[in-house]
Amino acid sequence: MPHRRRPALILLLPSFLAGVGSFLPLVAQSQVRSHGIGKFDVLQTMHQDYVHIAGGRLASAAVRSNGAIEVWGYGFHHTQPVPALPPGESYVEVSLGLDHALARTANGGLVAWGTSYQGLDTVPPLPPGIVATAIASGQDYNVVLLSNGNVWSWGGNVWGQQQSSGTGTVIAIAAGRSHSLLLHNGGNVTAAGDNSSGQCAVPPLPPGTAFVAVAASSEAPTGPTNGFSLGLLSNGALLAWGDNQHGQCTVPSLPNGVQYVAIAAGGAHSLALRSNGTIAAFGANHFGQRDVPALPPGVTWVAITAGQLHSLGLRSDGLVMGWGNNSVGQCNLPPLPSGLEYVGIANGATSFAFRSDGSFVAFGNNNYGQAAPPAVPPGKRYVAFASATTHSVGLLSNGELRSFGSNAQSQLSLPNVATTSSYIAIEATSYSSLALRADGQIVQTPSPFAIPALPPGVTYVEIAAGNHHAMARRSDGNVVVWGQNLTCQCLTVPALPTGLKYVEIEAGPYECAARRSDGSVVAWGAYPAEPGFVVPSLPAGLTAVELAVSEHGLVVRGSDGSVRTATMQVAAPPGLGHVAVFSGWGVVTRLGPPSTYTTLGTGCPGNSTLGRLVPRDTPRLGTNFVVDVHGLPMQLGVLVLGLSTQTSSLGPLPLDLTAAGMPQCMLRVSDDALVTLVGSTTMSHSLAIPANLALVGAQFHQQVLVPSPTVPNPLQMTLSEAMSGTIGQ
Repeated sequence: MPHRRRPALILLLPSFLAGVGSFLPLVAQSQVRSHGIGKFDVLQTMHQDYVHIAGGRLASAAVRSNGAIEVWGYGFHHTQPVPALPPGESYVEVSLGLDHALARTANGGLVAWGTSYQGLDTVPPLPPGIVATAIASGQDYNVVLLSNGNVWSWGGNVWGQQQSSGTGTVIAIAAGRSHSLLLHNGGNVTAAGDNSSGQCAVPPLPPGTAFVAVAASSEAPTGPTNGFSLGLLSNGALLAWGDNQHGQCTVPSLPNGVQYVAIAAGGAHSLALRSNGTIAAFGANHFGQRDVPALPPGVTWVAITAGQLHSLGLRSDGLVMGWGNNSVGQCNLPPLPSGLEYVGIANGATSFAFRSDGSFVAFGNNNYGQAAPPAVPPGKRYVAFASATTHSVGLLSNGELRSFGSNAQSQLSLPNVATTSSYIAIEATSYSSLALRADGQIVQTPSPFAIPALPPGVTYVEIAAGNHHAMARRSDGNVVVWGQNLTCQCLTVPALPTGLKYVEIEAGPYECAARRSDGSVVAWGAYPAEPGFVVPSLPAGLTAVELAVSEHGLVVRGSDGSVRTATMQVAAPPGLGHVAVFSGWGVVTRLGPPSTYTTLGTGCPGNSTLGRLVPRDTPRLGTNFVVDVHGLPMQLGVLVLGLSTQTSSLGPLPLDLTAAGMPQCMLRVSDDALVTLVGSTTMSHSLAIPANLALVGAQFHQQVLVPSPTVPNPLQMTLSEAMSGTIGQ
């Protein structure tokens, strides 16, 4: 398209900002964070049917409604998978020790795995006709409650923490690092093991009450002892005894009409679930283990557990969340080395987070080695990851691939090097891997469903994948979907309105979404168990610039930097904005200096459909800022670009153009550069923004002059709304 510049805008931007050092400190504030549910040390697991949770020293576990156990963190999880059960059998409870696990099955059987130290990976045979009804694991020992009311213990006993009862009176058990608690049917508690902090000195009961649940602390962060105990009373009150140097035995008061209904003890912090579905957390908070995440409206907590330095909660919607120390993935995102920031994440059951120095960390599910990318030679580095249930794919800086994890379905058989062109994008479904080449072709392995053929001259430019389906956007602006359709009807792509193209695609587990060139979003396909895949509503004047998927459903970033789902809006901290959104468990965004493209003011009355400016993304350093101009009925328009909203070569702004034959029309943008748009009713304009830190926070402005035979003024011309862009990092 022809251009006329007075002078070139790309040269004006740096000179205009010669003295804007005040913007520079914001650059260092870029960070990746999960919002709306808690901090980014929060794990939201990938399923919504958890029924039981357990916390260990450096690991976490959960039982699903189908009887399967999932474990994440450090310890036995990295060396041994959860033992498989015979057909028809399922797990109902799991308990974690330091490096071992004990699980109870629905028929009262026991399964142990992990370290063989002290025989912890072996379960003694149960007496005939007797089954297990509850389990508890300490650091190196196990305690089991039997159906006859007796208790068995085995493993380490250096503190005398093992308790056995042959009286048939025990109704609940708890195992700490070095002491254990037994609750008897009369409501009294007996304790055994280390008592150096008074954790075995059970206090007398208040008159008329009885203990109904007990909890024992795990290894404390300040030393090998410092234990404490918790006891829930029949009147809904809570007693705590033992070490209290961090306030873990200072029980918070209850609101009127509310009781405590469940308890959990960590290393030096305590959790108590209230009858109103909220959690009271007290004690040590060195790692945020007391920072209970906020919940969406209508969701409550239904179960709690605690590890040494982290906490877990089970929500009423079946999701599990973790918060606190996450050094080995027991919650989620690992802490950063000094001076570094997270700048991006591929988030899922297995996650990969990129840091500002170009390195990355992998964490989460590693049952099949899917969180262990192979090393690459010097001079190469990973730039992207895609992860499915049991395998992952990594894209290298030179366009090569690395696949790792389970290869049960040959999903790791993508060639490392493309034969005719380098790889530029990767995706993974539950059963396959996909890669997009620079020549616009897609490679998928295995390929049980054929990739749709392309018309002559058309290439693929973007790919996305759900659990069992894949999507691709073509260079002609159309979208295709293939794979298992299940019941989501995802294969039928909504037809495009005349003159529009698809500019972005995103896939949920069973759903599809796409953004169109007018800034609108469409979503289709919905698995019956996940009906919440709804397009969020944006306020008037805003358009969508980016899509992602979280457990909340579809996430949309607006042109003002806001982030929304259908049920929540995510607020950014003061001085920062959302500059990217990521698919994952939570609503995950990257924060940085605000990057926005918003309405400055009206041009002419009644011109909302003429010369409408729609950004593909918000303006950022080192990118080409693309804006689509819609509504050019004579296939002609003039884009006015300026750095000022105060003055122009024609006079002060805003300038009323009534005298020029355009009644009530306001020019709001300085005419520093003019770009003639010719050839179509919808045109695109690209503005290259230099990678110059001095431009962070700078603004530029755009408005379009549109000839149209339908405009009721002497010139038959209208001015579009004026828009302002703020450059982010």
